[in-house]
Amino acid sequence: MPEENDNDSLSTSQNQTNVTPLTQSQSGEQNVQPPEHLKSKILITAGAILGIFIMSIGVFLFYFLTQDKETTNNPASISSEAPALVAENALEPPELYSEFEWNEITPTAPFDLPLLYIDSEPLDASISGREWNYKATEINEVNSLRSGFDDYYAQETTRLGWNNSLEYKGVNIQALSADGPTGAIIGYLKISRDKIILIMLSVNTEYKGGRTDENLFSCPCNTEFNVFISDPLFLEGLIKRVGEY
Repeated sequence: MPEENDNDSLSTSQNQTNVTPLTQSQSGEQNVQPPEHLKSKILITAGAILGIFIMSIGVFLFYFLTQDKETTNNPASISSEAPALVAENALEPPELYSEFEWNEITPTAPFDLPLLYIDSEPLDASISGREWNYKATEINEVNSLRSGFDDYYAQETTRLGWNNSLEYKGVNIQALSADGPTGAIIGYLKISRDKIILIMLSVNTEYKGGRTDENLFSCPCNTEFNVFISDPLFLEGLIKRVGEY
């Protein structure tokens, strides 16, 4: 009888030993591995965030490319105004005609005539500045020389905004302009703020050939080209001087 009790006790102990580890193992698995529905929520949330990020990049790129295309194709969106020039650069004259070898000389008054007219009244005053001269002697094609000179300055003065006459505060200001068989002179003006600069271009030709039935003047010729550029002049002072005459 004592032996049966021992066997029953041993059997009970073994059963308890076999059951206890299984319960601990199942409990451990439940603590380590998250439920399947929680994994799904995490994946869905991460996918949504990634999708929003990619969509934001796409919208930004589309907007940038659309704006760039509209700027390129729409001329109205591009400013057509020239950059503002400082006063010193605004009055810059054209470069000297590069086909001639110029010599700087002491300035002289061409034809001894007034160079400026204010409301048709001549400005009887000396104007300081710088002058350059080019001489061609014993030439037969004076017309080709003169046309190159004239065309260059006509183009450059127009491009840089110079004119033969201008208006300032209701007053008309005009540069001297004259033409003849042996010479010509034309002036150009430009105003910046309260200052003005005058450019005078002149050509004088001495015809040494005899007269013919077709031409009163014939070459060979001696031709002289002059470019005079005045110092900046104060407009208010010029207008007052004309009013004093």
